[in-house]
Amino acid sequence: MNFLRCLCLFFTGLIFLNTSYGAIYEQKNVAVSQNQSISQKPQRISIFKIMKLRKEFKKIKLRGNNPKSDYAGAAVCGFFAILFLLAALRSDVLSRILFLTLALAFGIMALVFLLRAAVNGQKQD
Repeated sequence: MNFLRCLCLFFTGLIFLNTSYGAIYEQKNVAVSQNQSISQKPQRISIFKIMKLRKEFKKIKLRGNNPKSDYAGAAVCGFFAILFLLAALRSDVLSRILFLTLALAFGIMALVFLLRAAVNGQKQD
């Protein structure tokens, strides 16, 4: 049971690391494409900077409008939701709450991927 708990926590941490690394990577790519440097010092943010950034982000097109990749994402999230549900059946009360919460989160993500695939499929037709 401890092995299953460690495995679930490992994959959850891996997903969070991947998400945060992807956000940092995208931020660096946007700055490099605009010939700007990313400084480590905190900067003062004014309303004008926020409006300018908002206009720039509207120009960036979202990648991954392929319904096949959305179906793959839904399958992976559904797999982890089922894995966490099975882990919740064989655990104590506190772990059961954790596993059911993770299963709910992955189930919602799978539904979001399915809805996104349906919308992207309609756009391509």
